[in-house]
Amino acid sequence: MTPDTYRIDTVAKNLLLRLEGTRKSYLDKPDELSDSGLAVVKESVSAIANEHSILLGDSPQLDHIENELTHTFFPRWHSLAVAKNDEEKGTVSPPSLLVRLAMLVIGVFVSLRIGLYLPGPMKAVPVVAALLTPFSVDIKVALHNRRYKRKLIEILKDLSDIQDSIDAGPPAVMVDDEEIS
Repeated sequence: MTPDTYRIDTVAKNLLLRLEGTRKSYLDKPDELSDSGLAVVKESVSAIANEHSILLGDSPQLDHIENELTHTFFPRWHSLAVAKNDEEKGTVSPPSLLVRLAMLVIGVFVSLRIGLYLPGPMKAVPVVAALLTPFSVDIKVALHNRRYKRKLIEILKDLSDIQDSIDAGPPAVMVDDEEIS
C-alpha cells in the first residue's frame, strides 16, 4: 500500500496545479511550454524521491512515479495544454457592457419583429436567442473550460487506476494442483 502522499494521482494533482499556473505564460510558445513543464515534472520527481528516500527508504514506487509522470501524465497534459492555449489565443475577448446592452436591445427588437410572423409558442424562440446573444462568448468560454477540466480529471482518474493496479501487485498465477503431481 502506497502512502497517499506518494500516490501517482496525488503527486500528479499537485503537479497539475503548478503546471496550470504557468500554462498561460506560454500562449505562443508550445516548445518552451514543453521544456518548462518537463523541467517542473523532473524537479518534482526529484524532490519526492529525496523526501521518500529519507522517510521510507528506496522503493520501486519511485520508479513508477517517475515513469508515469514523464511518460503518461506529461505528454497527455502537454497536448491538452497546447490545444487550450491555441484555443485561448483565438477566442475573442468578451464585449464591454455597453456593447452587450446594444446587442440585447437590438436583438430583442429584431426578435419581436420576427416573432410577429411565427405561430404560437415559436414566438419565444427568437426572444430567448436575443437574450442569450450578449453572453454567447462567455457561454462558449465556459463550455470549453468545462471540457478542458473534464479531460484533466480523466487523466488524474487514469493515474489513480494505474496506482491501484500497482498497489494490487502482479497478477497471481493460477496453478492447478492436479497438473503438478
